[in-house]
Amino acid sequence: MPLVLESGIKVLPAEILSQIFEAGHRMTRGWTFAKCVSQVCRWFRHVSLRTPLLWTRVADVYSDSQAEEFVTRSAQKDLDVSLLGSDPGISPVFQMYSNRWKLLQIRSGRAVESIRKIGPIHFPRLKTLYHDGKRPLDLSSWHLPELRRVVGSLSLGPASFPNSSQLVTVGLSLTNSVRLTSLSQALHSMTALKNLTLTLSWCTEAWNPPTTQTHDRHSVHIESLEVSILNQTKPGVVEDIFDVLSYLSPSTVTIKLMDFPEPHSCPEAFFCTLSEEMFPYGSTIKIYTRTVDFRKNFMLLTNLVRGCNIAQRILIEAPTA
Repeated sequence: MPLVLESGIKVLPAEILSQIFEAGHRMTRGWTFAKCVSQVCRWFRHVSLRTPLLWTRVADVYSDSQAEEFVTRSAQKDLDVSLLGSDPGISPVFQMYSNRWKLLQIRSGRAVESIRKIGPIHFPRLKTLYHDGKRPLDLSSWHLPELRRVVGSLSLGPASFPNSSQLVTVGLSLTNSVRLTSLSQALHSMTALKNLTLTLSWCTEAWNPPTTQTHDRHSVHIESLEVSILNQTKPGVVEDIFDVLSYLSPSTVTIKLMDFPEPHSCPEAFFCTLSEEMFPYGSTIKIYTRTVDFRKNFMLLTNLVRGCNIAQRILIEAPTA
């Protein structure tokens, strides 16, 4: 470290340096940043060990001694926990402080089994849950009174979402066969919903559509709706899902059409409901695609304008050749 810089840092108040460390922590992921700044010099180490936020990210790959060190240094701060399903499972130290888990990332099916071995699943301060496993996660027996955000592959069975009326941000990954009634019931139970993201991957069939509509078309306002369509998802499935979503009135609606199966060469098939009405409806409409050159067919833009009388901005990002 240059002498002038080292001299300036040494006279920097600990409170200011701690705030700089906290800003760096928020701009990065994992615990690498905390490890790096704690090994720069004695002064950095002194300040970093007294900055609890740096030590709040923990994972099941930590040894019991590492887990103890992180929990001790984090003081009483909430913990961000990442579970990869590593052997021998979740450290008893982390289990002891499960009442401080604020964010939980589940990276595999083995990680789910590790959680179940803890016993009754009760995370009283958990606000955010990510699930990256392939098998849908059933949350019906989990007690999550503070949950506000959930993202990933999740079961859509009856009562699958505890405290669903409190959820503000939801991201669902749907694959293969989509149960429309279950999807509809789950979404309608989320009365505080503001941001919804759906990822449709390899969706080849949709069944059991709702027999009645509990809300009028475009009657429930949310801030944003994003739908990503990829991996040969069929247009008929998209139409069925759009029918389920048609009660929503988002300020911003984003459709990402990443590919579509042959022989359906017309991209407009992925923007309509079963009644052939244009689905995108919002003050801002964003369309992204990797595979369609819209210069060859301007009807999509025309139909979007005709189908949405509240649109103020329509943005289309597509290949130019």
